Amino acid sequence: MRGLRYSRRCWMGQAAVIVVTTTVTITLTLLSISSVQDDNPPQRPPPSPTVPPYHQPSDIVVTKHQQNYAPTFQQQLPQDTDITAGMELKYVPIERKVIVASYMRSGSSITGKILEQNQDTFYVFEPLLAIQILRKYYVPAMFMDGPIRFLRKDDDSMERTIESYLNCDLRNINLASLTQYHMDKSRTTEDFYSCSHTTTRRLWEKNCFLPFLNICLSKKNTLVKTIRMRVSLLEPLLEKYPELKIVHLIRDPRAIALSKSNLAPKRNGSDVISREIEKTSVLCKDMLKDLEASERLVQKYPEQVKILVYEVFASAPILTARNLFNYLEFSYTRQVEEFVYNSTSAGIEQNCQLCTSKANSLKTAMNWRKILSFEQVESFNKYCLPLFEKAGYTIFKDKNELLNFNIESWQYMNQPGYLV
Repeated sequence: MRGLRYSRRCWMGQAAVIVVTTTVTITLTLLSISSVQDDNPPQRPPPSPTVPPYHQPSDIVVTKHQQNYAPTFQQQLPQDTDITAGMELKYVPIERKVIVASYMRSGSSITGKILEQNQDTFYVFEPLLAIQILRKYYVPAMFMDGPIRFLRKDDDSMERTIESYLNCDLRNINLASLTQYHMDKSRTTEDFYSCSHTTTRRLWEKNCFLPFLNICLSKKNTLVKTIRMRVSLLEPLLEKYPELKIVHLIRDPRAIALSKSNLAPKRNGSDVISREIEKTSVLCKDMLKDLEASERLVQKYPEQVKILVYEVFASAPILTARNLFNYLEFSYTRQVEEFVYNSTSAGIEQNCQLCTSKANSLKTAMNWRKILSFEQVESFNKYCLPLFEKAGYTIFKDKNELLNFNIESWQYMNQPGYLV
């Protein structure tokens, strides 16, 4: 019995030692992490003058999990020094900077494609995707001319990335964002994307980056389209750049939910649409906050901020495109109009959920009224009623109203700042 008690005491003592040791280890680990995250970290000795700053050894330990989620190109830093020195770069002063701020499945891709038809425009499609991934998995970002650092959820890395693209200040953008997947969605960035993923790291700066920089510097307009930025966060850029114009594109959340459900995998007979309806609780809150911010900014910057309703564009795509180009002071040519017509009204069907072109944009925009039941449509009111009332979206009272297409789903209420 004594032996049993003694062995039990020994076991408990060993367990206590293990707990204490584990606690100390965790504490030290947290302290080391907090030192990395500190706003004023200890200064490192100056780098050797023979080695570029971004090749200095880092004291940040990257876990195997982080490496797995790090974009491949982050580990392919160019080994040459600044090869742009002594080389002639084209430069055209930027006359217009544009941000299209919107939401997933809201018509933002076709809007960006139409604006890209202006030949003097440098267009970047969804540049903030990589930052989202780096933040989510706590992966350090690498820069061409700066140290490796972590991107926090509350920092201004998204705003700085957008600003850098608008100014063609491409060296200040992290390498993951520069070479992310979405860079193949624009005519002005697709060659750079292809080059970045097929060339050697030694030749990357000369063969890929420098031509890319030249393209940006040679354009009079810069354009960024994003679904990952809240409108209120763009106000500092409006104050800083009088040549900046913002297009806040909104779409009926009921149509967005149906469009998302078409992309979602259907497993075990689950009701995908019901799940998307529930998700609109977050979407409608974000849209309402953005709309309130846009209407406030319209009052403060009436020539720099406009709200575009996708349903208006879908019902009159050519007229709306003209109004949009006039607002942005883009040249509206015959080629642009042909592209708008072929993408929205030519009757050419593409059996592709992610394709931007539609045989009939109005029919596509109104499909949700025929597919969703009245009960499903009514359930959106639980989450989106304040947004519907603010934006002017119709609240249908019964099935007859829902299927009566003489009743438009969006009503213009003389709100200032709307492109109609």
